[in-house]
Amino acid sequence: MSPPVNTKQDTPRARASISPAWTTNYTQYDPFSATRHGFNNPQSLCYRNSALVTYLHTPALLNWFQYHSLHHDCGQKLRCPLFAFQNLIVSYWFGNNPQHEICLDHFWNILLETTWNPAVRKIDIYHDHQDVLEFMEAFIALFYDHLSLDEHTELDCIFKTTTNKYYACKNCSHTEPLSQDTCTFLTGRFPSGAPNQTTTIEDAIIEGFQDSTISDGSRKCPRCKDGSLSLRDRIKDLPEILFVQINRQDLFGEKLKYPIFYEEELIIPDQIRGHDLNDVGKIWYELYAINLHVGDEITKGHYTCAVKGPNGKWTRLDDNRKLEELTFSQLQSYKHSEESYIFAYRRLPLQGDFKVGVKELASTPAVCDMNPVDSNPSDSQSLQPDSQNSQPDFQASQSDSDSSQSDGGVRLEEIIELDGRNIDWTVNHDLHLDKGILLSQFKPRTKTQRANIRLVLTSKETGEILEGEGYISLKLRGTQTKPRAKTPTVAKTPSSTNPNTASGKEVKPRGITKRAPKKARTKKTISPSPPYVQPGVRRSNRNRTKK
Repeated sequence: MSPPVNTKQDTPRARASISPAWTTNYTQYDPFSATRHGFNNPQSLCYRNSALVTYLHTPALLNWFQYHSLHHDCGQKLRCPLFAFQNLIVSYWFGNNPQHEICLDHFWNILLETTWNPAVRKIDIYHDHQDVLEFMEAFIALFYDHLSLDEHTELDCIFKTTTNKYYACKNCSHTEPLSQDTCTFLTGRFPSGAPNQTTTIEDAIIEGFQDSTISDGSRKCPRCKDGSLSLRDRIKDLPEILFVQINRQDLFGEKLKYPIFYEEELIIPDQIRGHDLNDVGKIWYELYAINLHVGDEITKGHYTCAVKGPNGKWTRLDDNRKLEELTFSQLQSYKHSEESYIFAYRRLPLQGDFKVGVKELASTPAVCDMNPVDSNPSDSQSLQPDSQNSQPDFQASQSDSDSSQSDGGVRLEEIIELDGRNIDWTVNHDLHLDKGILLSQFKPRTKTQRANIRLVLTSKETGEILEGEGYISLKLRGTQTKPRAKTPTVAKTPSSTNPNTASGKEVKPRGITKRAPKKARTKKTISPSPPYVQPGVRRSNRNRTKK
């Protein structure tokens, strides 16, 4: 099958304003790395890893994040899921394994506090087997909850299928509208009367839209007064990204290990299309990812996924292991077809008149706004394939002696001491704060400003990760007068112009300087300051055990 060339048949299509195609940022990337490996699985998080790798190979979503992260400002980037996942995108595709594991950890913590909260869902996320479909829905719900209603339209165009429910009279064919619904996943079922060895993905989708008969006499046709009615569900509008879940559970809770036959392109069957799509030609989709469930039981097993990279090649991934590169014929093998659970498609054709096209996206830097791994400017996390990189905010920190606070900015001075260790650091950063906004804003009858502090420390040599989070109270110590402008001076040493190349040795990122050991320095007496004592940072439970 070949995708359609004529785009006029897609006129009624509610297209997204951002291109769903791979941009040159990805297609010009190293072809040997075009499909990256996945993520570590500490215990039973294969469902999470499989879902995230699928989303990270969804170009329509990647482009939306790249554009939206540059135009969205919630005021709390540290806890913003948009910026957290954008950091994960950049580190996954253009960083290294330690980087994207740390970015994953940051995004994962946000999920655990919101739409994938184990206390709310009453689940054990690290030991119990979870459904990858439920996690994928929680992933999308996270961004819907964070955005305003006006910002939902673009995500609706990317993910939401609109269906019309209505009653249909079997006697006179009269129809009566009931409701209009939206969904993210279409459900495919195995036909009960057909041989299980010949079920195609189209057959399964049609079976999922089968009419249900109303036989209790509770409703009659308003035209002929006959009581033979059926409840129908038909598609009104289709998204850029279409997910199809195959129901592999029978009435007794057993897993159905029947194969599903599929091609690399999918044509939406006429049987499930509503009246709004009558005048539209064939609607094509291209397969780009499959989530596979390996195991004989519904409540047990292991998730892997097969994804199609920007180079057009298929790869099967199992957590952080890149199992094999596959041809599509190998992916269609009997073993993989009976393990297939969720199919991910993107709509064709990919060309169109977009508000933000491929060229605009390729020329727009999509940089990390924070990097918990390394703040070395030489490792700029830009989606630009060439060297025309814009420096992100977190990399623009200057040395202690030469930095100056710009109007509207905030100077952060922090001391980190590890309890029981002869190790401490002084951290200095310039933070962004819009001009005219007060730093302190106390609640009635309070004299402190509460602040949530989260630290992630990563050893570049051993890969050890220490993290911690807690609230502290900040007191207003006074008001600092604005310093006079400094007279520019010429740097006298090469190390002052480039602090990252001193004597040919690797040095610490700018803004962080290691202090002298406690025995060799004199204890300073500091005037009253915020009552903050950093406890020993404890290692997260999920990093103690690797499976």
